[in-house]
Amino acid sequence: MEFKKRFEPLSGLALLTGLLCFLFVFVIPLHIPPESFPYSGFVLVLLTVVSFSIALAGLIRRPEKTWMLRIALVLSLSLPIFWLLVVLWLIGAAFGLIR
Repeated sequence: MEFKKRFEPLSGLALLTGLLCFLFVFVIPLHIPPESFPYSGFVLVLLTVVSFSIALAGLIRRPEKTWMLRIALVLSLSLPIFWLLVVLWLIGAAFGLIR
């Protein structure tokens, strides 16, 4: 009996946590306001780190479905991507490039 889907749960978990990270960052109704839960920023950063670590660990092990882990890796980096876009927007607004 051969077990071909060796790292399938790891890929699924990485994709699920990456999708949750993406949804909590970019979907406005899913934002957790700091007034109702003061540790929401810490939880989001922790979710980003955990999701990135799971996706990276899955890619290091070289499973059969690397596309799933690559998507999870990009989704898990949604918080740094969001802040990069905010900083670029602020720089553009400061120099008058954005009206």
